[in-house]
Order: sequence, then structure tokens, then C-alpha cells
Amino acid sequence: MLQLIVQSFFRPRETMAHILRMNFPENILFRAGIVVCAIIAAIEGLFVVFAGKNSDLSPMVSGPIALAIMQFGILIFTALLIDRVGGMFGGTATFRAALTVAVWYTIVALIPNIVVLYLQVVGNDLAPLIQIAVAFWMVIVFTGFVQIAHGFRSAAMTAIGVLGTAFIFGLLVLFVLGMLGVLPVDQ
Repeated sequence: MLQLIVQSFFRPRETMAHILRMNFPENILFRAGIVVCAIIAAIEGLFVVFAGKNSDLSPMVSGPIALAIMQFGILIFTALLIDRVGGMFGGTATFRAALTVAVWYTIVALIPNIVVLYLQVVGNDLAPLIQIAVAFWMVIVFTGFVQIAHGFRSAAMTAIGVLGTAFIFGLLVLFVLGMLGVLPVDQ
């Protein structure tokens, strides 16, 4: 399994094709998603404890259970977007394939996110630059996953679709969170 995770960074299309051939049942994918979201919440909570309550990281964790639920909601929402938006553009992925992409991507993204969080906690000056590089690379990985799941031919068009969808729904989520008063406001 570790070999597949590492391979995902360098050969995302081939790795996703292999993962999809494993044909995991939806109940296993949901359980894996819950477990990985709980792990993410625990790890991020630990980094906040190490960084201190007054750090830049502290607003992201209101509690480990709330964070895990939020992470799981994002995972399911991502699977729905992969399924629905890709289908609107002729993609052939089923919801199970989209859920597989969302769960596997969450697992794969855990490693670089831990590195970035660690660099932020220790106050490394390169942390913002490394965070941008990781984000760029993870978009490439995610695009490869989505391209294979939907059977799209063009990686460039898939990347445009992924980035466009992320931008539109990111703005929508920020708007909703702002309306709910959840977003922190600098004073």
C-alpha cells in the first residue's frame, strides 16, 4: 500500500487505474474515508498543540471531532463534484469511482500536508514556498486521478475543469461560511 502511495506522486494516472481495478465496495470506501479523516483531525490537532494556542494554525481546529466531521464532509462533497461535474463534460466515472478518487487522494495528500504543517510549526521561512509547490504538485496528482476515473483524454482540459470547479465551489463555500459567521475576521 505504501508503494502505491509513493507511486501516486510520480505516476498518478497509472496508480489510479490500478486502484480503480481493485473495485472497492462503497461501504469500505466510506469507512476508509472516516478513518483517514479522523487521522487528519488527530494530526492537525497535535500540530496545533505543538504550535501553541496563539499560533496561525489554531483557528483551523475547533475540536478533533468537529474537524473530522468537516474533513469527511469535504471528502464526500469532493466525490459528488467529481461524479457530477465530470459527468456534465462527458466523463464516465460512477459515484464509486469518484469516491475512490476522493478517498485515495485524501490518503495521498496526507504526507505532504504533514510536511507543510511541520514546517509551519517550526517556523521555517521556506514553509510558504514549499506549501505552494506542494499545492501545485497535488493539483497535478488530482488531475491525473480524475482524468483516469472519467476516461478523459486531455490532461490539460481536465486540469482546467478541476481548477475551474475548485474556484467556483471555493468561492461558494467561502460565501456560505461568511454568511454563517464561521470565517475569522481580522480586527
